[in-house]
Amino acid sequence: MINLKTFSTFLLEATRLRPAQLKKDATGGPNKGTSRLDILANIVKKRDPLELFKGGTVVVANTQEVLDAIEQFKKDGKAFSFEGDDGNTYSTSDLVKSKAFGGGAGAGGGTKQTAIGEAAQCVWFAATLGEGYDKPDDYFTDEILTKYFKRVSVGKTEHKEILAIDDSWRKSSHLTAQFAVKNALVDRDMTFHRDDDVM
Repeated sequence: MINLKTFSTFLLEATRLRPAQLKKDATGGPNKGTSRLDILANIVKKRDPLELFKGGTVVVANTQEVLDAIEQFKKDGKAFSFEGDDGNTYSTSDLVKSKAFGGGAGAGGGTKQTAIGEAAQCVWFAATLGEGYDKPDDYFTDEILTKYFKRVSVGKTEHKEILAIDDSWRKSSHLTAQFAVKNALVDRDMTFHRDDDVM
């Protein structure tokens, strides 16, 4: 039986604004398509509150230092610290991928995002069956996923849309496929469908 507490905790961890997430553009919400670094810089300049992963908000106190750190991040891609207006020191990884960054309640994007997420799950099932459930999530590169896209039937969803999903969707798809394959809930004789005549 799957440990739902561990599974949900793992998915929540993926909503932290870790460096891999900070490098990307917002995939939804009010700033969709905007660089998350630019979003962060704008919030810092305006002295607007940032949402913390553990709850609550904080306003950056050392504005210029953080703006400089954002520029440095563009070169080295490393998480950096900042001083909060509450006197505490935080890391950018302590921030949550909130609605402003394309996460939170605004990340779903409605029916279209649901279709992409479900189509992605089909591809992960096929890829995990083909490559093995013991592979880590970063093993499933865009190249491997593209190979298995040809083995699913997902209607109008394009493979480039599936490859563009953010890390939290990728981790969810990987864990679900890993569990299903390991426990023989799916097999290689199956074709995975979403939004086609069979479905």
